[in-house]
Amino acid sequence: MALSLRRGELTFSKDTNLNAIYNDLLKAIYERGWAGYQHRAIQGIEERDFIRILEEIALAAWHGNGRTTTVRDIQNHCDNSNLKKLLKRFQEGFQDDAKASITRLMTAFYKDLYWANLEGANLERANLEGANLEEANLEGANLERANLKGVNLDGANLKGTIFEDKVPISSQETEP
Repeated sequence: MALSLRRGELTFSKDTNLNAIYNDLLKAIYERGWAGYQHRAIQGIEERDFIRILEEIALAAWHGNGRTTTVRDIQNHCDNSNLKKLLKRFQEGFQDDAKASITRLMTAFYKDLYWANLEGANLERANLEGANLEEANLEGANLERANLKGVNLDGANLKGTIFEDKVPISSQETEP
């Protein structure tokens, strides 16, 4: 709500509902006004298409257990919804592997990743501040230079996870 208030694009009243607030927040994230530029991963992607990708991520999670999903499921949902080309354009914007681009998109919007399967994910430089990664599978994930301030890693599988020192955590350790 603070972002919506600061932007001044939404008039708050007793009739303002969550849909209006969420719509304004998605618009703000798409525009990235605070950064002064649009993220390269969504350059050339219309706002409506950006929101469609987010909808498919949400549907993939909902069709899973309601809280988590996999990169493969997201790709399948996009394929089945004729968004394959759009997802590919988004992924090319990261100039990374597909798993990294989808994972970065998910972590940008969904900070509650309880039980998330992020095995082998490239989260280098990701902003995970305050994220709930309790019981998440981060085996072999790359968290170099990621913002981990206030992250909940209780019970997370950190085997082989790469942190700042680029040394994978052994299977006996449970905390970074």
